[in-house]
Amino acid sequence: MLKHPSKNVKVNLGIEMDESIQVDGVSATATKFGESFRGIFRWQQSFFKLVWKQAIIYYLIYVSITLFYAFALDTGGQANFDAVASYLARYTSSLPVVLLLGFFTSTALNRWFNIMSSMPGTNRAITLFVVSLKDDAADGRARVDLYIRYVLLLWLLTFRIVCQPLRKRYPNLMAIQNAGFLSEQERIILEMHKKQPGGTSKTCPLVVYDWLNALLRDTCQKGYFLVTNDFGRNIDAIQALKKGGGSIIKFATKNIPVALIQAVTIAIYCYGLVSILSHQIAEKHYLTSVMSGYFPLPYALPFFFYYAWLKVGRIATDPFGSDEDDINMLNVLDGHINGARRLRNSYGAKIPIPEDSPLLLSQA
Repeated sequence: MLKHPSKNVKVNLGIEMDESIQVDGVSATATKFGESFRGIFRWQQSFFKLVWKQAIIYYLIYVSITLFYAFALDTGGQANFDAVASYLARYTSSLPVVLLLGFFTSTALNRWFNIMSSMPGTNRAITLFVVSLKDDAADGRARVDLYIRYVLLLWLLTFRIVCQPLRKRYPNLMAIQNAGFLSEQERIILEMHKKQPGGTSKTCPLVVYDWLNALLRDTCQKGYFLVTNDFGRNIDAIQALKKGGGSIIKFATKNIPVALIQAVTIAIYCYGLVSILSHQIAEKHYLTSVMSGYFPLPYALPFFFYYAWLKVGRIATDPFGSDEDDINMLNVLDGHINGARRLRNSYGAKIPIPEDSPLLLSQA
């Protein structure tokens, strides 16, 4: 059977997902006073973690310009600098930052939502096969093991195409074989398929899909299904798995146009540069001159809000990466393996029905 890559795996599904949200400090409700502020001071996956490096660079450049203005420029140079700063300040609002960011992030997040909606799981296909197989089948246990392994292999080969962490854990077919997903003969078949015209890593899942079809057809021909209609339902389940995987590959390969990403990135950085150069250093009052020259919070906040907005859009363009905000596909795979083991053990299991069960309904 499959070798589990890690012993202590936390599956972010169901109740575990709710527990992880509570641990991270984000509550589903905010009825208590001050509950909304709990998430502001967290560090992981936070706004502050996105911008702290850029904030340091921004502040150093800002203060350097202030010192250059105060100590390196004469009166004429300061007058010229003030003229340039005033000129830039007038045209800061003309940059279409909000328009570009709104279009970019809405496109990226809509694509992210479509990817999440299309992500196929393995539990439905495995559950349907296990419950539809007769308990007295001659090779029922081995057939269940083979079907589960093929379903997990189909899922793994599909998501390896779009997910770098999965490719890093399983860099080649030999690594997949060592993990227990492939037999040596099956690995050789897939390697030979990749050498054929038109055969690539992207078409290997289709080979496994054909294996699943052949296994279901053989199971039906031997009369191992409880009813004849179970064959069609199992075919529909693996077709849904294949269709979901194809949608994931389509969304991942047809990414957001590079020109759009470049345009919005250039607009954000131009806005940040203008906000640095256009601040008014020549203040008449001493206090306001110090605040304007060394504490650029009013000028920096809009830029960093826009920058964080940009980062959110960039994260949504590649949800299967290795960033902490991306979907942890390694945990998802481990969860599918755990679920497959549980479903495997449920094949042929008998549940004793007691004569007098302390059910809640009996108290009504």
